[in-house]
Amino acid sequence: MTGVGIRPAQYTYDMGVNNYTYANLPAMAVPHGVGFIWATMTWDMYWNLVNEHGFNPDFYGDWTTGGNNLAIQLVMDGMKLQPCNPGFVDGRNAILQADVNLTGGANQCAIWDAFARRGLGFSASQGSSGSTSDGTPAFDIPPACSFLGATPVSQQICAGTPADFNVTVGSAFNGNVTMTAAGNPPPSTTTFVPNPVAAPGNTVLTVGNTAGVSAGLYTITITGTDGVNTEDTTVDLEVVTAAPAAPTLLTPPNGATGTSTSPTLTWSPVAGATGYTVEVATDAGFTNIIHTNTVAGTSDSVSGLAIQTQYFWRVRSENSCGSGANSAVFSFTTGQEFCSSSAVLIPGTGTSGPASPYPSAIAVGGIGTSVTDVNIRLEGLSHTYPDDIDMLLVGPQGQNLIFMSDAGGSTDVNAVDLLFDDSAAANLPDAGPINSGTYLPTNYGAGDTFPAPAPAPSAATQLATFNSTDPNGTWNLFINDDVGGDSGSMTGWCLQIETAGPTDTPTPTATATSTPVPTSTATPTVTSTPEPTATSSSPTSVEVREFDSQSNGGGMIIIAALFLLVLVVGVFFMYRRPEENDR
Repeated sequence: MTGVGIRPAQYTYDMGVNNYTYANLPAMAVPHGVGFIWATMTWDMYWNLVNEHGFNPDFYGDWTTGGNNLAIQLVMDGMKLQPCNPGFVDGRNAILQADVNLTGGANQCAIWDAFARRGLGFSASQGSSGSTSDGTPAFDIPPACSFLGATPVSQQICAGTPADFNVTVGSAFNGNVTMTAAGNPPPSTTTFVPNPVAAPGNTVLTVGNTAGVSAGLYTITITGTDGVNTEDTTVDLEVVTAAPAAPTLLTPPNGATGTSTSPTLTWSPVAGATGYTVEVATDAGFTNIIHTNTVAGTSDSVSGLAIQTQYFWRVRSENSCGSGANSAVFSFTTGQEFCSSSAVLIPGTGTSGPASPYPSAIAVGGIGTSVTDVNIRLEGLSHTYPDDIDMLLVGPQGQNLIFMSDAGGSTDVNAVDLLFDDSAAANLPDAGPINSGTYLPTNYGAGDTFPAPAPAPSAATQLATFNSTDPNGTWNLFINDDVGGDSGSMTGWCLQIETAGPTDTPTPTATATSTPVPTSTATPTVTSTPEPTATSSSPTSVEVREFDSQSNGGGMIIIAALFLLVLVVGVFFMYRRPEENDR
């Protein structure tokens, strides 16, 4: 056979022809593409066992008569051991257990080698067995199947402190293995306890006498020999002699306004730092710290901040010699944010159609009457085929924007948080995967429609379409799943709104009490301004609201309606017959 066939590549041990691994799984179609990745792994296992135990052309022969028959037996036994709805790691582990049950584990390393070369190694994880996008590939094998392994592979010490590395001597060696090390920085020393080591076994390498070692990164080579086999592995030792310098804060920039209530703080890396402590306070003196966290990277996410509030933040670096000085203090002020914490099902029922609720609404009030900036934040978005999702935001004055449509392809999204901002650097990916982050409004499709009561989508492409409009009122989010077969949900969504102009402050509801007028028994005299007879002494509740000049004439409509009501009542009393009042 020379063609590819119906699969992406031929089944072969040759990585030059078929280089697919567990890392390719997120892009594979369900079910056949996923099955292709699994079959590629078991194909390699099959040939590893054939190389160990030979090939038997009699496919009905006992599993002891050839590696090919052993491979088939292990796969069959593994299927009996794996859990319901297994993932890739579950399947691999079941085959390994089947080998333990059948052969006492004689083929563990041959099986591990096959899975590891295809990305399902010792450190791999599968995530959810129902998802193809949340697994983590790894290409390592267990230490027991190698000659030598060492952990940690890299560590940092403060000069004067010893460093220990745990070394595994694998079953690939035979008998006693003598250990040596080279490349350690002067004037340090190296010792192994025990030494020699009976394979398979473990020993500890200690790098001592480090007080006079200069700061730097050193690679130490660990060597083991059993008289026949001589193998080595390497570890890295970083030596620091002082606490690290203070980092430089990056974002949000100092004095920033309109910042999200869930901002991501970033700073520049510092040489020699192994971690950073972040502090956020409500005062520049940091007497009221409301957030503290230690992270390994150069960013930290903060949540739950109050709107329109000034905050102060700083970061200090840490390493094995201790904590460095605090950075300069930056401040930022949060903007106005309005949220709906009600979950949204996508779709509401079945696997296609409008979400529930439809629309999901947020009421905005008491802020400026002219938008200068709007951002949309989606919380906990999950879907098994995000390309199906179309989202339309409609403002109180009727402007609308499709801000997410046909993005992400077939790659699952799982509880991602997305911020849509006209100042973002990039669109959502067309083919996925979609990760939590900040993105431009993204609409890859054309001609998307939404079920009633959604309006026809506009041609707008930016959130700036809402600028200069009055944000006070109800904002509606219409979400539609336009293709069947998949579903998802969202835990909530928020609007970040910056405004200018006077604040819209509705007058509180007032209660007006009518004064009853006694019924007259005499023939009334009709005047030009009759007073109606009160039919009840109970108070009448009247809702009074104040409308500003940008409320599209709503105040004038109500005034006109009240005037018309008074006119009708007046005419009624002017022209009714006198005897009606005597009844």
